[in-house]
Amino acid sequence: MAYQKKNHLSYDAPHGFTLVCFDESGKLLDLPAGLGDLPLHPDQDGWYSVLGSWDGTTDIPETANEVNEEIPENKIAIPIPQLNRPRNARPILPIIFCEYDKCAGHCGPHACEPGRITCKAPSCSSSGNFKTKQAFSRHYLSKHLDDRVDCPVEGCPRVGVQGIKRKDNLAAHILNKHGIPSSRPPISN
Repeated sequence: MAYQKKNHLSYDAPHGFTLVCFDESGKLLDLPAGLGDLPLHPDQDGWYSVLGSWDGTTDIPETANEVNEEIPENKIAIPIPQLNRPRNARPILPIIFCEYDKCAGHCGPHACEPGRITCKAPSCSSSGNFKTKQAFSRHYLSKHLDDRVDCPVEGCPRVGVQGIKRKDNLAAHILNKHGIPSSRPPISN
């Protein structure tokens, strides 16, 4: 239920306003008969509230639960919704799992399924669900292709079928097994 000023004459004049009430569809509703005269508090967005000023940083307006018992009109019960979030906080949206195989993550609030690429090689013993195509390619090249990289250091047994499984591991092999640092920066995984 929202209240808006009907007359734009003056903010301070006691009779310059008429309270009106709208439902969610915008239909004008009658105010409760026993509501009586209530003080109006201007809001920063041009609307007025009978609940009191509210800067949006607290959970409830300053005067929302204060009742002056000396004024008879205040003995009318007015339901006040209690909010657990600040006024300008965004609602929590449900996570939608994206099934589009080329999703870049810019389709609104959702999360792509974790581990969308599965190795379907018949002899694969990997439980592997791979999050990226690069991770899957590295797995496939190292586990399912017989191509090996020969170690260029003379006398190293890692040649032919005993060669290094992945080219990006060659620099690490040369450094760890032969103590020869690479002249180029390492490839990060």
